[in-house]
Amino acid sequence: MLINLSILVSISYIVLQTLITTSYSSRVAGGLSKNPALGTTIQHTFYVGSSVLLILIMPISGFLIESDISASLYFKIVIVSMLISSLLSYLILIYLNKFQKFFQKIFYYYSNHFIPSAILLALSTKKIDYKFTEMKTPFSFKLISLKKCFFSFVAYAFITSSYFTIFLLSIYFIDHRLTISQFNIALQGFGTFLISFYIDPILSKSIDNIPAGNDAWITNVYSIILGRVISLMFMSLLFLIVFILIE
Repeated sequence: MLINLSILVSISYIVLQTLITTSYSSRVAGGLSKNPALGTTIQHTFYVGSSVLLILIMPISGFLIESDISASLYFKIVIVSMLISSLLSYLILIYLNKFQKFFQKIFYYYSNHFIPSAILLALSTKKIDYKFTEMKTPFSFKLISLKKCFFSFVAYAFITSSYFTIFLLSIYFIDHRLTISQFNIALQGFGTFLISFYIDPILSKSIDNIPAGNDAWITNVYSIILGRVISLMFMSLLFLIVFILIE
């Protein structure tokens, strides 16, 4: 039973992180199709909607800890989940143009449907009479801003790993589980602060300037998503190193 629940936690986490990365495509689609507000709205819909998976991840992880799951098994869940999430997020970065066109398709259906219906219709293979706006600049490491990538890395390193960190600490410090659990809010809060007051405003401002011919948004989007990819990869490797040292 513990194995099955562990797999469920891992799959839920991977889907959660992949959807959040994918949601950045909505911002790009909004800027290119001259619907920046709609792009932001759909991104937040994906972000909040994917967070529903935390309803599975958090209580099941808590149950696993209370059921005395071995630290070794939980470490493996964390490492594999974050590693796969980083690889899938990197693929989204590479094929960002295809994903942003999918969101343009959602915009098309949204004109006559509610968001859930528009998403389902966009998933269909039905061709539509719509002229998609392409991203003309493919991903390249030469386009990356180290500063913005770094801040994105720091923010998402906290956000993507906080609950795993808390649960792992709870395995080793049984008598202080309740106290440890409260630090999840602090870790999430720090990452969210960076995104809300630095990363997101920069992205929004640059995307709003797309119609004016400003290409700064390309650097910002690629840098932020790459920072997220690196954070997932880095934290998976960090957990692996800690696991090797402890075991």
